[in-house]
Amino acid sequence: MKNTYTFSVLIWANKTKGDANGSVPLYARVTVNNRRAEISLKKKIDSALWDVNRGIVKGNTKEAKTVKLSL
Repeated sequence: MKNTYTFSVLIWANKTKGDANGSVPLYARVTVNNRRAEISLKKKIDSALWDVNRGIVKGNTKEAKTVKLSL
């Protein structure tokens, strides 16, 4: 008998919870065997720095580098 397990992590900027300055919080969704858990990463970034297609922060600004290192 063969067991199959799945695992994935998705990181996204939740634009619906953005503030007046244009900062949006980062969230992570961890999925194990089709069970999900969403976690706030306690980081905010400028919404213009988030690349939706690639799921990462774009650019080489100080803020972008800080977020990249912490993820």
